Amino acid sequence: MKKPILAALALCYALGAAAQTPDTAAPEGYRFTDVKILPVTPVKDQSRSGTCWCYSTLSFLESEILRAGGPELDLSEMWIVRNIYFEKAVKYVRMHGEINFAEGGASHDVTEGIKNHGIVPQEAYPGFNYGTEKADFHELSRVLKAYLDAVMEASTKSSNKPLSTAWKRGFNAILDEYFGPMPETFTYQGKEYTPRTFADSLPIDIDDYIDISSFTHHPFYTQFIIEVPGLQPSARRNDGRRGQCTGKRVSRRVGHRRKRKGIQPHQGDRYRTGRRPRRHGRHRSRALGKTDPEGEG
Repeated sequence: MKKPILAALALCYALGAAAQTPDTAAPEGYRFTDVKILPVTPVKDQSRSGTCWCYSTLSFLESEILRAGGPELDLSEMWIVRNIYFEKAVKYVRMHGEINFAEGGASHDVTEGIKNHGIVPQEAYPGFNYGTEKADFHELSRVLKAYLDAVMEASTKSSNKPLSTAWKRGFNAILDEYFGPMPETFTYQGKEYTPRTFADSLPIDIDDYIDISSFTHHPFYTQFIIEVPGLQPSARRNDGRRGQCTGKRVSRRVGHRRKRKGIQPHQGDRYRTGRRPRRHGRHRSRALGKTDPEGEG
């Protein structure tokens, strides 16, 4: 009696083992083959900040530096964010708060920021001067907007008095406290730079990077103001785009004078121009950043 039972157990064990053995005759499936691996810099963490536009575009430019034969660099995102925040504040106050003021932005904010303010490596300007090791704007955003709203409420909106000469210094002081004072010079790998000379030392030309729109309701190869709700009126798109594209207001056409005192488009803004697009040499590239119409990253 024991032998049939043992034989049955052995048979069950053999069948179970056979079921777990992979079928070597089954098709292996498609395999990807690396044809060329492009060098990239390590992934960074934007953490609790709506700054994807800056992190994504700077990572693209870091890869472009590698492609051009330059060294691996970690460029400072907060250098760009801090400078662009001030530019946003000036426009926000100039337009009496009728445009959006938030963390969001787009790729051209980075390239224009480098053109206007230079760039620094991460170690020269980390930008986390508020007790964390990563970006955290949950307090910063509220503080900055509250300050600007108070400046406008105390002058143009309630008392009809002119803006004080101190509001820009006050806003810069807040930025310095949260991001840290901006260095005029710094030493990197044994050599002294300014933000401008460091940008000039990079093996890429920022003017080679342009944004190109895909709209068909304007003539190709012309500049125009893109019809996005809340777009800052100084923003132009040239089938190549320029300016900042964040906001949430919908009610008016950009580029036309408004009846409210003191609010008018930036000089030179218009829907279309007859200008030919700028030439950027034989090779053109497009910065692969994000445009964030809701003011978030």
